[in-house]
Parts: sequence; C-alpha cells; structure tokens
Amino acid sequence: MGFKKILWVLSIGLAFFAGTLVPIGSQRSSTLLAQAPQAKPAKYLEVDYMKVQPGKDSDYLRVEQQIWKPMH
Repeated sequence: MGFKKILWVLSIGLAFFAGTLVPIGSQRSSTLLAQAPQAKPAKYLEVDYMKVQPGKDSDYLRVEQQIWKPMH
C-alpha cells in the first residue's frame, strides 16, 4: 500500500475518532429548547433533486428509505 493510501486511511480514522468525542446533548438542554419561543419562519427553502435513471425509481427509493434515511 502506498504512502498516500495509508495517510488517507489514517485521516479517515482520525476524523471518525474525533467525531466520537463530540458530546451528545443532554435531556435538560433538549427540554429547554422545546420550551424556547418559536423563531421566524425561514425565507428560503432548500430543495434537493436527484435525477433517477428511467426504470430505476424503485431501486432509488429503496436505497433512500432503507439506507440513507436511517443515517440522518
């Protein structure tokens, strides 16, 4: 394995490890957020559009619902 590949793998591992060190919000902070007054509605709406190959609609929806949605 080349030096660049080793460096790339180590960088990804370090980034993953650093992400695990970020604390998750506590129950108390989420309760305070729920009681906060509602902010103004946004002026802009972001819309993502994916162009799916003809006949691949069901495959695309399956991947979105079973793989990507649980990650978010």
